[in-house]
Amino acid sequence: MTNSMIAAQLMTVREFTETAAGMAQTLVRLREIGYEVVQINSPSGNKFTAADLRKMCDSAGITVCSTHCEFDRLRDETEAVIEEHEILGCASIVVSNMTDDYPRSGDGFLRFAKDAEQVARKLKQAGIGFSYHNHSFEFQRFEGQFGLDIIFENTDANYVQAEIDTYWVQHGGCDPVKWIEKLSGRLPSIHLKDMTMRVDQQLRSRQIKCEVGEGSLNWPDIIRAAQGSGVRWYIVEQDQCERDPFDSVEISFRNLKSMDIGL
Repeated sequence: MTNSMIAAQLMTVREFTETAAGMAQTLVRLREIGYEVVQINSPSGNKFTAADLRKMCDSAGITVCSTHCEFDRLRDETEAVIEEHEILGCASIVVSNMTDDYPRSGDGFLRFAKDAEQVARKLKQAGIGFSYHNHSFEFQRFEGQFGLDIIFENTDANYVQAEIDTYWVQHGGCDPVKWIEKLSGRLPSIHLKDMTMRVDQQLRSRQIKCEVGEGSLNWPDIIRAAQGSGVRWYIVEQDQCERDPFDSVEISFRNLKSMDIGL
């Protein structure tokens, strides 16, 4: 565990990062909570250049472990994305979703897998890793195979790695522990958010995202599996918060520390 760290995905605190002053203050606040590492969206998705972001991070004592990047931009503007990451001092890119030009079908997943590996090979030559981040739509079956299986069984693990999102695996009806174990060795980072259920007066239930350790996910087994699978970055991401987002990321950080992550 000496090489593992807890990171914050800036998506959780996105409303505070819309201006340069807000971004700078957000990074300082995250550092005060205890985060030394963040994951950001690629600079093209922000109002700041890679150089701007690097200066803010350096000033706050924060490093960027990886970015989330839309696949179409990564595929079509590969050299520009590589240059941005060199400026950021970041050697890992995560594709945050399979874009709409790939149908949600067996053939669509297969075509995406082939295109993803081509891009990943170019990134590898530049010293940058490539991972794919799941949601729940990848847990549709096509002739007995999950979409996520199609991606990883048709790509070379030396080039295409994974970023398992614990909430979305559970949302898709699968077990995060089993998927972490399944992708052992090609899983440099995982996204951590918890799930709780809310039942209304008509007894209709819905799944709610919540802070790590505050919901129903099996964290002892998830963390044990991650520790055995070579995970380096334990990235907190909560898309929606019912309290102040900074309180949410602090609760998740504190709970993860109690699980001996990042010690």
